Amino acid sequence: MKSILKKSAAIFLTVCILLSLLTISVFAKGSSSIAFSKNTVTLKESLTVTARFSTASGDPMYGLEGYLTYDPKLVKFVSGDNCNLIIDGKVKIVLQSAGKITLTESIKFTALAAGKATIALEQLIYVDKNDTEQSMTGASAAVTVTNPSNKASANANLSRLGVSAGTLTPAFSPDVTSYNVTIPYEETELWVQPGLADQKASYVVEGGKDMKVGYNKRVIIVTAENGKTKSYTVNVTRLDQNGNAPSTGIDNPVNDMIEVIVGGETFYVNENFATDSVPAGFEIVDHALNGKTVPALSDDSLILLNLIKPDGSDAAFYIKNADGSFTKLAVLEVGGAAYYIIPATEIPEGYSEMTLTVGEKEITAYTSANADEKEFALIYAKGPSGNTGFYRYDTVEATIQRAPATLTAPPVSDDDNKEEVSGNFIEEFNRKYNLNGKIVVLTILGIMVLLVIVIIILIVKLIVAIVASSKERKLRKLEEASEDQVGFDYVSIGENEAPKEQTVEDIEITETEEATPEEAVAESEEATEEETEETKTTEE
Repeated sequence: MKSILKKSAAIFLTVCILLSLLTISVFAKGSSSIAFSKNTVTLKESLTVTARFSTASGDPMYGLEGYLTYDPKLVKFVSGDNCNLIIDGKVKIVLQSAGKITLTESIKFTALAAGKATIALEQLIYVDKNDTEQSMTGASAAVTVTNPSNKASANANLSRLGVSAGTLTPAFSPDVTSYNVTIPYEETELWVQPGLADQKASYVVEGGKDMKVGYNKRVIIVTAENGKTKSYTVNVTRLDQNGNAPSTGIDNPVNDMIEVIVGGETFYVNENFATDSVPAGFEIVDHALNGKTVPALSDDSLILLNLIKPDGSDAAFYIKNADGSFTKLAVLEVGGAAYYIIPATEIPEGYSEMTLTVGEKEITAYTSANADEKEFALIYAKGPSGNTGFYRYDTVEATIQRAPATLTAPPVSDDDNKEEVSGNFIEEFNRKYNLNGKIVVLTILGIMVLLVIVIIILIVKLIVAIVASSKERKLRKLEEASEDQVGFDYVSIGENEAPKEQTVEDIEITETEEATPEEAVAESEEATEEETEETKTTEE
């Protein structure tokens, strides 16, 4: 019994130790939160985001670093005391602290377009009192941007674009968004002079006016009344003292661009496309093309390249097909939102391909043989939220919504469902956790698995010990019983009663069989002869 109690105590102690380690892994990290000056803002309205960072254990912080991400199509980063814009959609935060347990940072944004903008804190690291880096849990929150007027203008064009030195190539056109200009060495600054086609629109200019020798860039971002944006890029080359363009001049002069043929027409790969033109759900990646690495867009299934004509016009994204050909990415705008038409993976049962004309655009769609569906069409697209799938377009009302899964998806087996759930879990895990978060979660899972294994081992050992102890007790009882039964006859007597004495007369002789007269005479004669022989022997 003592042995069993010792083993039980060992199991309990092990569990307590492992749980304490698990608690340390989970709660020894800091936490963060996001608050808005307003939960709902209108177009062009300012928004202040307050990021708050705290240590869960109350330990002081001596520095913090992390990133704030946002949807650049809906809100635009304006400023922050301790922030730097990395790329559109990502801001780096660096805070210094003299031993505080809570730090805050206020970051200003401007609302650009209607929708729900998610702002998140991630990859947070702080330095504790031991000069050790500790991870901090991220946070996210969403702010709603509204357009108070359905009649708001979508005109984000420039009516003119002038420069303080040099000449734009090609000549300005509202539809041309990329220009080149060369300035002499003596010009140390370049001012741009944009004019708005719609006075209700606004613009900002990115890139400083100071020009270094070689390549420089200035970008004019125009925001329409309804929040739609459009960017115009001016690539500037400042000559050196000898009047020569350095070899590192404009990043993509036409004679250095990759040439591709689309429908028998010549296009060039544009490496200077504006990041605010990137469709939702895509990210910028490096892509190998004709022995050169160029920027492209990817959503893990498609590759998009930005192509322009030799005169710098008609810049647009094209889908790179498996055979190396290109298909222009059609855009369907409905209710101020953009839907990017992409090739369908498969046509739903009962539907056939058709060409749908919406305004002046022709897009690929799918129509049903069912007469009740004649006023509706399915399109396969990536929606404004980044979701890729079939959308149901109402040709009468000119509205669009996601198509029901039962309408477009064929029946799947249980195995397919299991694979889909597994894939969704992995995607959600990768989306929800950054590298530090993944390490923490996997560490916790590892400890939990180890805890389960240790408990199982100890329980098995305890069961084995109990069984062995039970067998030992049974064997001991059997041995004692054997010793009591060997060579002894027991007579049961009363507590105060002595054993009864028996006389010779009391002893009964049980005869098993009565002898006949003849056998009795024979036995008597044999006895007489034996006595005679014994007498003779005695006399001799």
